[in-house]
Amino acid sequence: MFKGVIPAIVTPMQQDGSFDPGAMAEQVARHLDAGAGGIFCGGTNGEFYALSRAELVEVAEATVSAARGSKVIAGTAFGAVADTAELTRAYAEVGVDAVSMLTPYFVDVTQEGMAEYFEAVADASALPLVLYNIPGKARNDLEAETVGRLAKHENIAAIKDSSGKLDKVKGFAAQPGIQTMTGSDGLILAGLELGLEGFVSGFSNVAPAHVYGIVKAYRDGRVEEARAHQEAVGILRDMLAYGNPGTVTKRSAALQGEQVGPSRAPCRVAPGEIDDALIEIMARAGITVEAAA
Repeated sequence: MFKGVIPAIVTPMQQDGSFDPGAMAEQVARHLDAGAGGIFCGGTNGEFYALSRAELVEVAEATVSAARGSKVIAGTAFGAVADTAELTRAYAEVGVDAVSMLTPYFVDVTQEGMAEYFEAVADASALPLVLYNIPGKARNDLEAETVGRLAKHENIAAIKDSSGKLDKVKGFAAQPGIQTMTGSDGLILAGLELGLEGFVSGFSNVAPAHVYGIVKAYRDGRVEEARAHQEAVGILRDMLAYGNPGTVTKRSAALQGEQVGPSRAPCRVAPGEIDDALIEIMARAGITVEAAA
């Protein structure tokens, strides 16, 4: 079982656009020191769409090396079953604990089609699967009944839901045999109130004190404090009007002095292009940026 906040960590780059493993180690340490329950690399916030398969494995290896024994989930994207299985084997060789598997995207797929696809991947995968439901980006939306069917597969361990809909989370959580994790930062407190254990967070890259604070305060019985942290995190969602999650979270971290480097094309932004907007949003969430990075 995955427990606590699991940051959907950004992928640090050097100024020439190459992966920076040293900076990745620093970011992993930053999250673990803040209270992370594991690390999720190579996901949406990690710019999986701009990384080669070899780079995804390199990112995962650097993450595992820095993770101090904490669980590591690595992202895979929808593709041919054989290619996905090959990537899971490479992940297993570098010590990854589980792989996140995105729903099919671009093409419209039935529930039966998604179930068959995930079952085929699970049969071939060298690691347990964490299903990744993000209909706002992928078009296709898993239903609770489909997840209930998939939960019966011994190699499917969890589902990360980024639909942003609490009813959806409740439906998944009602299915036996599979762990449900929220993937929407706005639902961390609601997930805790439902009894969920794991929370994948992109905005932990921007506001670790608030995101980790939600879980810690709630579990310590300080519900109003948890609510205040959740409200601050909710403000950060305004950033999504200025770019993809991986772009705005990385730039916001850089503005706070974190050595994460630029985003890659096609989602690269020029320094200064969205900085004023991000700084204003962070200020409303109680995050002070002393000087632009």
